[in-house]
Amino acid sequence: MISQEIYLEKYDWRILVFYGLKEADTDEVCNSLVQIGCTEKAVESAREHCLRGMPNTGLTYSNLAGRKSVVAVSRTTSEYEFVNTVTHEMFHVVTHICESLGIDLKDEEPCYMMGWLCQAVSRLSLIHI
Repeated sequence: MISQEIYLEKYDWRILVFYGLKEADTDEVCNSLVQIGCTEKAVESAREHCLRGMPNTGLTYSNLAGRKSVVAVSRTTSEYEFVNTVTHEMFHVVTHICESLGIDLKDEEPCYMMGWLCQAVSRLSLIHI
């Protein structure tokens, strides 16, 4: 599993992203969720999700008050599935940031956010994935 830290300075928001999640990585992901202050129920739900070991899936949890998110993307079966899964999870991050900061999802700002997140992911994926 590969991890990446993304910091969106404009929003003072930190995102820890895990790529290539396997069942054996469950504890690391769950520990990260505990560190950002996720509820016990959310951590248990994530644990169950991770242990299923399904490809082409992901999860996103955020602590809105703490301005932190954890994203985990399972192994994917193709480059297309990777793009689909990562952008799906990053959109959750965008909606969490917008909800926390009162940004209207119909404005341009969320589109820029999504672009910045995709740029960060693509920098890593060009090197590692």
